[in-house]
Amino acid sequence: MKVLVVYYSMYGHVYKLAQAAAEGAQAVESVEVAIRRVPETLPEEVIEKMGADHAQNEQKDVPVCTVEELGEADAII
Repeated sequence: MKVLVVYYSMYGHVYKLAQAAAEGAQAVESVEVAIRRVPETLPEEVIEKMGADHAQNEQKDVPVCTVEELGEADAII
């Protein structure tokens, strides 16, 4: 079973929640879990002014979700 955890997190709180959900799903035998983020739409200068640039940098290695991945998942969190 493929579980897709998709999230958006400005300051990193929802990112931590997504990680916890993925960890829980991975505890189930024969479940494949992928974490994906929603693409950012705000310009970098706005993110910096909001004080979210550090949290955004921590998430930069999380791939952006594609439409194809949504269709391939058996479950989406």
